[in-house]
Amino acid sequence: MTASRTLGRGLAVALAVIVTSASAYFAAGASPDRATEKPSKRGDTSSGEILIAAHRGSSAMAPPNTLPAFSLGIVQDADLIEFDLHLTADDEIVLVHDTVLDTTTNVREVYPDRAPWRIRDFTLEEIKQLDAGASFNPRFAGEQVPTLREAIELIKHRAGVQLDVKSPHLYPGISERIMEELEAVPGYLPAALQRGSIQVLAFDREWLFDDFGQVAPDGITLVPMWGAGSVPSRDALEAAREYTDWMITAFDNVANHPRLRDDLHDLGFSFGLYTLNDAERMYDAYDYGAAAIATDYPTTLRELIDHGLLGMEFEPPVDDREDIVFESGHYRVVITTSPDTRIEQLGFDPAGQGQYREVLNHTTRGTVPFVGIGQFSPVLPVGEPEEIVLSDDGRDLALRGIPMLGEPIAVDWTFRFEDEWFDHEMTWTVDGATSEPVYQVGWGIDAGLTRLGDNDVLDRERGHARPFSDWSVNWDDNLTVVAAYENGSAWAEDNVFFSTAHNFVAWTPLWESGGRDWAVGEYDGGRWRIGASGTGGDEAYANQLHADLNN
Repeated sequence: MTASRTLGRGLAVALAVIVTSASAYFAAGASPDRATEKPSKRGDTSSGEILIAAHRGSSAMAPPNTLPAFSLGIVQDADLIEFDLHLTADDEIVLVHDTVLDTTTNVREVYPDRAPWRIRDFTLEEIKQLDAGASFNPRFAGEQVPTLREAIELIKHRAGVQLDVKSPHLYPGISERIMEELEAVPGYLPAALQRGSIQVLAFDREWLFDDFGQVAPDGITLVPMWGAGSVPSRDALEAAREYTDWMITAFDNVANHPRLRDDLHDLGFSFGLYTLNDAERMYDAYDYGAAAIATDYPTTLRELIDHGLLGMEFEPPVDDREDIVFESGHYRVVITTSPDTRIEQLGFDPAGQGQYREVLNHTTRGTVPFVGIGQFSPVLPVGEPEEIVLSDDGRDLALRGIPMLGEPIAVDWTFRFEDEWFDHEMTWTVDGATSEPVYQVGWGIDAGLTRLGDNDVLDRERGHARPFSDWSVNWDDNLTVVAAYENGSAWAEDNVFFSTAHNFVAWTPLWESGGRDWAVGEYDGGRWRIGASGTGGDEAYANQLHADLNN
């Protein structure tokens, strides 16, 4: 066992990136209607450096997959507007991220008796009764779920489009319906085909090539996708290359696998990476040779491009960030405390030989405590702890007074490191009224393992567990990482959220759509035991870890 503090390297240079707020754009007259009149500066949708894909529109500043988000993406000079497609009960195409409506609309209130609120079970007329904006921010109350045709009529040739077709196996005939809707907008399709400004995206590559590919005319680019932790083999890429020279994958797949980068370049692929919201990863994506970046903040990437920063070389100073490292042979954990606080690395070797397999991917929020104010995402930035206390033997660590920047909230995060597992727990302090209602409080594990589950459902689809599970797992065929919960250790047990798209599990003692007031006081945030088994989907190990913690 070893425990140490090591000096890490920060960003090469601190950049001041000017991000103009959505309110400023609208105040200047760039309303959704005005945005449709903005002429394109780039007819071929190319920025000349790297393509900017506004992920579900400018989704950090307006409700994702709505017309205001698309309008902002246009105003903010994105090359591509990305959105997600589903088919209604009456075969209309609507733009929502999930296969269900309750994550982004008030469908539970409007249609309380129609759980699980699958899009395919509702007509377009029914869906148009829902509010798709208020849960993001009350100023967007009344915003409707848009259709594909409405989005194309708004965007037209002011940007290219990425049509991300979610779960096409649920929607027979969606290929033909996509083409019908694109053809229904007068004058749109012929010019878009000539420009090459339509991309159709899908994780279901068989559907993309064998179904949609049969009806797609020349000029539409087919873009297969591979999610986090799903790294395509050379054979898979060669098979896809028969149909297209584009692909999209998660950032960490390319960052952590030089072989994949080599294959993509060897085979002549243009590739996009998702979803990058900080300049550091945008620099990396450029260096890896990415042709496009999906981001919730188009303005950040636009500033880097327009000021020539992506290709610039900097003299990297050493910063004073201090990392805390513990390793035992069974696991190695690196905790960074500056400029923010998080578990930066976590690797396991259940055999105890020190051959650690890294499990974190950082594609969502990171493995970190978080608070969502006024909306679920993005969450508040996390600052540096006021005090760091590490015991002489290196087994006990206390990070006290970690601020949730911009709000009167802080958390104490403590750790106990044993040889085969470690415990961590949180105590939250609220010192005053928050600026807006609190949507969620908790912590998440952001892992690169491809399956998620808990003691109720080992291999879950995206969704929620209420109240808390006994344990959650991130796992694949060769490793199971367990987060076992100490029963009753959190002041509340509202929700565990499983994001299969990002391999992210969030434990949230406070979770409420629309938010609620969080009174001044101190709150026990819960205690968890983290360990790993070398067996895939190891429920017996998870149950034992939970039992040991609760004895």
